[in-house]
Amino acid sequence: MMNITAQQHSASEPRIEVGRLDRPDGERLLVRAWLPVGEPLAVLQISHGMAEHSKRYDRFARALTAAGWAVYAGDHRGHGGTAGHLERAGIWPRNGWSVVTEDLHAVHELAVRRHPGAPQFLLGHSMGSVLAREYAMHWSQELSGLILSGTTPSMGRTGVPAREAARAEAGLRGWDSPSRLVHALGFASYNRAFRPARTPFDWLSRDEAEVDAYVADPWCGFTCSNGLFAEIIEGQIRVHSRSHVALVGWELPVLVVGGGADPVCGNGRAVEEVVGEYGIAGLTDVVGRVWPGARHELLNETNRDEVTAGLLDWLERRRTGRIFD
Repeated sequence: MMNITAQQHSASEPRIEVGRLDRPDGERLLVRAWLPVGEPLAVLQISHGMAEHSKRYDRFARALTAAGWAVYAGDHRGHGGTAGHLERAGIWPRNGWSVVTEDLHAVHELAVRRHPGAPQFLLGHSMGSVLAREYAMHWSQELSGLILSGTTPSMGRTGVPAREAARAEAGLRGWDSPSRLVHALGFASYNRAFRPARTPFDWLSRDEAEVDAYVADPWCGFTCSNGLFAEIIEGQIRVHSRSHVALVGWELPVLVVGGGADPVCGNGRAVEEVVGEYGIAGLTDVVGRVWPGARHELLNETNRDEVTAGLLDWLERRRTGRIFD
């Protein structure tokens, strides 16, 4: 990480660093680090969701640093500080799925260099959880645990037609052009269960202040490109296929969490499905939890303190090996 800026208002607060991580193709990822007082007990890396950014995890990261953990999170390509300008929002390269997964590994390697010997964990939310599942197919042996939040169920028989439709739209309207069709079928459909809706994003949380903050943030809720959606759909097909799930090491602990009223994870259905996929693949420590009534962003929900405590408890048990205490 280069050109680091740091913030720390008191000795008891985390040291927050923001810097750039140079990639081989010239992209410069914006990376945030929340560092505790003293050497961290472990590191949690966060892979954020679609049409948001890493700074939104500040409250959660501070809770972890208070417990002695370091937290690292990069803005994905086409998002936040990595995109840099709103006209680049939601745009991925043509090989974006593999490139962004490799970006995640580069952030992991940065954390390993800075904290040698510290256990490394990965949390992925929504789109970031699908990327995290791809990551685990390649580098599960480097992780002490994986958390998947608001993840997606299998697309089943609709996966290939959806992928081809997204590719066709990308070819017709341009790879980098906003995908109005796929956006309408995805994001715009999530609010149906909450009509009459107060905002287009009521599906995110029961906490109106959190929804309003999302709506007011220009780096949230934008329409992603045809190319990004084509890559994401291809990625979703991959991570649910039995042959690819089998690439994850059996010893990797996995926690899958979701909201019972989250349309993205099928109101919790994806939690059971993904736990089952990893169980069939032979993983021996896979746990699922659904919070009734909670919507998509568990860390911004009305019961977020309960969620944070639950995630930290799971992390600490895997860090210390005291799973059943």
